[in-house]
Amino acid sequence: QSTWAALPALHRGRKEFTTSIAPHSFLSLGKKKPFCHPDGQPSNTPPSPELALPLYFAMDLSRIWHLVAVFCLTYVLIKIIQLHRRRQALLKTLNSFAGPPTHWLYGHILEFTPISAIYRKIEGWNYLYPFAFPLWFGRFNACLNITHPDYAKAILARTEPKDNFVYRNIVPWIGKGLLVLHGPKWAQHRKLLTPGFHFNILKPYVPLIAESTKLMLDKWEHLIMQEKSVELFEHVSLMSLDSIMKCAFGYNSNCQMYKLVLLFF
Repeated sequence: QSTWAALPALHRGRKEFTTSIAPHSFLSLGKKKPFCHPDGQPSNTPPSPELALPLYFAMDLSRIWHLVAVFCLTYVLIKIIQLHRRRQALLKTLNSFAGPPTHWLYGHILEFTPISAIYRKIEGWNYLYPFAFPLWFGRFNACLNITHPDYAKAILARTEPKDNFVYRNIVPWIGKGLLVLHGPKWAQHRKLLTPGFHFNILKPYVPLIAESTKLMLDKWEHLIMQEKSVELFEHVSLMSLDSIMKCAFGYNSNCQMYKLVLLFF
């Protein structure tokens, strides 16, 4: 009964609310808003597809470039953080070793010019910083140069993975063999190769290698009499080739003597 009594009051409230709204408000709701053309002038006719498509593609291209810029900035920021962490880790590891002063950007790279002075420079550092000293190649790459056998023994006895700073350059040349592998795979390959290089197997080849070595030393005695400098790399290479031909193929190539004859004639 109370519900039916409240209906007339509700009806009168709706009527008063409807009459309080201006008639032009209802008219404005039914009107269509004018279209805006690219020139900025309003019009009641929609723009043609030829004009609408460039606007659509321009908006899409701007969004694409915005996303590309955000992605590039994010990538650069991540790389900067990674390089910063890498440098902090290197500093924490190498700060315990005294070494030559470094450039803030290039490290020790400027010290290695010209290239012919690299070995003399490192040899001088070996006397100034015995046992070990760090070498920096830029701000984010470094290595520890070891000159003492006890330090080398401590490092070679560890089982950590090998660093790719040097080994990655020889992988395309020799492949992933015993020299490059580490961990369980290295142990497996080493176990397979150890019987092939046992001392009892290599003993028969010792006289053949000694014969090739004696021939090389005889050549050096003749060359020293000429009071000229001797290029050792070529002679050692020929001695190695002569030893391999005798031990692996059972063939005496006389490659060292043939080269000696050419030198005299």
